[in-house]
Amino acid sequence: MALILDTSAFLKLFVAEEHSSNVRQWVIDADEVLASCVAYVEAYSAIARLGGAGSLSKRDAAAVRDQIESGWQHITSISLDIPVAGAVATRHRLRTLDAIHLAAALTYRDKAPSEHLAFCCFDARLNAAAAAEGLRVLTA
Repeated sequence: MALILDTSAFLKLFVAEEHSSNVRQWVIDADEVLASCVAYVEAYSAIARLGGAGSLSKRDAAAVRDQIESGWQHITSISLDIPVAGAVATRHRLRTLDAIHLAAALTYRDKAPSEHLAFCCFDARLNAAAAAEGLRVLTA
């Protein structure tokens, strides 16, 4: 299975949250793990926000950033296809980064069609858009 993660799923690999164990198992089971090129930056931004809000200590935030850095080496990054992102943003009224994640999944699907492709996200609106586009959506 090729597994495409949005940032909410990618972060569950490094920050213990509800459904983290599910995402970790799906990653273990996957033949290839992919993400939009913006997931890396968005993950760093989320950790900075958690640290700033006091949810993570500076030490824990630094440790998570190290894990993200290491984990990203095992992710196949999908480049942004601007027209596809614009189209899905319009079609599904998605926020910018959600449109980019979905566009990445559709771009990959169109280049490497497979019945074993799955999109993993923990945002109901993005999941609905992905399902409407014909993607298999994994959520716990």
